[in-house]
Amino acid sequence: MGSFASVMGGISMVLGAGLEAGSQYMAGKQQSEYYQNLAEQNEKQAPEVIKTAKEQRGLIQDTASRQSQKLRTGLKDIVAKQKTGFAASNIDLSSKTAEDVARSSFNQELEDEMLIRYKADVSSWQTTKSAEQTAENLLAEARGYRKAGKYAKQSGVINTITSLLGNASIFAG
Repeated sequence: MGSFASVMGGISMVLGAGLEAGSQYMAGKQQSEYYQNLAEQNEKQAPEVIKTAKEQRGLIQDTASRQSQKLRTGLKDIVAKQKTGFAASNIDLSSKTAEDVARSSFNQELEDEMLIRYKADVSSWQTTKSAEQTAENLLAEARGYRKAGKYAKQSGVINTITSLLGNASIFAG
């Protein structure tokens, strides 16, 4: 009977060692899968960031175009009012004064329009650069996650072997 108990105890120890080794391996595998999932998420997100930036650039440029058009329409109204005012004041519309006022209004509108375009271009450039940097960071992080997943899996294998060796030394001792 004593021999049966010691055999059962030995079997129980072997099964326990096997379960421990298996759980070490599974823990490494699960951690590897977790890191692979994180990497996949980042790799999917990077192109979306670039796509969103392109859409934002389009909106920025469209807004600038509308503002420029509004300025041009406003200039036409200003010039019409100036001409009406000159005519009401009996100032010849072909006189030097009338031409200077019209030219000044036109030049001011042109400067305002150039400023709007400049700001839109700078904003578009900043949006693009920011998106590119974010996408680059996401992809670098994904590479780090993939490497961490590889190391987690290797760690699980090492822990499995260590567990088996440790238990084997207990059985042998």
